Amino acid sequence: MKVIRNTPHQLILDSKPWLAGIIVIVVILVSLGVGLAAVLDGEFIFGLVFMVAGGGIGGLCFAMIIRRNQLILDRSRNLIEMRRRTMFGMKTRDFDLRDLTEAITQSSRSNEGADTHRLALMIDGHAEPFTDVYTSGKGADRAAEVVNNWLDGRAQL
Repeated sequence: MKVIRNTPHQLILDSKPWLAGIIVIVVILVSLGVGLAAVLDGEFIFGLVFMVAGGGIGGLCFAMIIRRNQLILDRSRNLIEMRRRTMFGMKTRDFDLRDLTEAITQSSRSNEGADTHRLALMIDGHAEPFTDVYTSGKGADRAAEVVNNWLDGRAQL
């Protein structure tokens, strides 16, 4: 998650899954390439099935998984905006900034024992997740720290 703007009046965090998107596109292109090579070698049915299955499943994964998430905290409008853009459009959830008490990190443990995390905002007494998915690494912790530091700056205005 990247901080786009951090001023006393506005905080913008942005999450663009570039690496995941590139990996899915490479899988799609490899599947199409292997399928096309099989078709050109005379294995028409196998090649066609490989292209449709690999390209189709890859395209479906891209459409369902690859999402740009943006969090905007705006004091001048007293607004929290959680934006999510997919291939199918953008959805926005709006909340009153006065109802935000803190940012937290929600954690989940997989069957293999790996911990994953996501940023959530405590709004009006309940947690509103910023993203649907949990990810590994310290990104959610850093984002929660940035949000909480920004919120602590309210007394300065």
